[in-house]
Amino acid sequence: MARVLFVLNSASGGATRSALDLIEALAPRGWEFCAVLPPTGEGPDLDRLRRHTLSIHMVPLPWWNRNYRARPLRRLLHWGWRSLQSGFHARTVHRVRRLIGELGIDLVHTNTSLTLDPALAARRARVPHVWHLREQMGNGQLFRFWLTEPLLARTFVSLADAVVANSQETRRLFARTGLASAVQVVYNGVRLQDFVPSSAAAELRRSWCEGHDQVVVGMVAHLTSRMKRHDVFVRLAAKVLETEPNVRFVVVGADPERDGGYRTKLEYARDLSQLAQRLGLGDRLLRTGALSDVPAVMSAIDVLVHPSERESFGRVAVEAMAAGKPVVGAATGGVGEIVEDGVTGFTVAGDDPEAWTRPVLALVRDPMLRQSLGTAGHQRVAERFSLDVTADRIETLYREVLSR
Repeated sequence: MARVLFVLNSASGGATRSALDLIEALAPRGWEFCAVLPPTGEGPDLDRLRRHTLSIHMVPLPWWNRNYRARPLRRLLHWGWRSLQSGFHARTVHRVRRLIGELGIDLVHTNTSLTLDPALAARRARVPHVWHLREQMGNGQLFRFWLTEPLLARTFVSLADAVVANSQETRRLFARTGLASAVQVVYNGVRLQDFVPSSAAAELRRSWCEGHDQVVVGMVAHLTSRMKRHDVFVRLAAKVLETEPNVRFVVVGADPERDGGYRTKLEYARDLSQLAQRLGLGDRLLRTGALSDVPAVMSAIDVLVHPSERESFGRVAVEAMAAGKPVVGAATGGVGEIVEDGVTGFTVAGDDPEAWTRPVLALVRDPMLRQSLGTAGHQRVAERFSLDVTADRIETLYREVLSR
């Protein structure tokens, strides 16, 4: 079987977890994996990666998108530092190309749109390249590039033997530029068997609830990005509690105020604390910090709320549905592709607290509705978002690319 060099842009996060799941699913089928990622600290995802790859190689991987949110001077300094680290891309391309030869790599799989160098290295080494895109790109999107949209889309297509998008939302750049047919959509998959009731889930729920009859409404997202719109969750919590006091609201995710780290994001976490205080939420809103057992978290909650409108996919929505829990999510972005409004949950446009409160109240008040939507969500994951389906499609793609 062939040997794949998997290129990651981080050792943590949803895209990395999706890549790790894919590697773990394909390795027992005979595929061998080596990994390249930027220098990073230790963590549980890195430990998982070590268990399922032959080797891991830390290489500076500068992003080639524009950091449009930074001030001009900071943007220039950041670009200069990254360029020096990578030898203005030449050093990174050379190192990845050398690894391809030394490791006997048959195929390169780049897990992000944000690094260009592995694509160039694969081209120079004359090995097939699969470019797996997981970000919203283009004008007005979260990730913008120096190239025009048509040129950007053509660059991805020309530097890959196959281009994969994790959603129709991600593929939208190519639809706008007339290249949609050059990109396959392969949704991220999860292991359904992981999302079952467990003692860990029961223990989490006991630690959160004052009584067994409390309804738990959760949001799972690091408190490090305003893009996730935790403020919408905080405001709807206050609205729900006006009429339904027997509800516990839980935010799970890295919290700069609680966990340390992410010091540059501390202001956002403090803003959320002040908002909750002004709304009088008190201990009815619990921030747990980062929790690694995602299946236990999803089994412990009753309803997931995911207000982020700028998601290329929305993995947490799939994970909640896999656990049989209804999702109230944004109508736009990747989450809108995952959640069927009125069938597996509800979708909401905009940030009006009343619009978000109505479906949450309906679910809080009606356990049968929670059960029926949760059951439908589980079935939808089994049909469209299971890891077996994802692994089958990627394996077929690998074989097609290698046979050319």
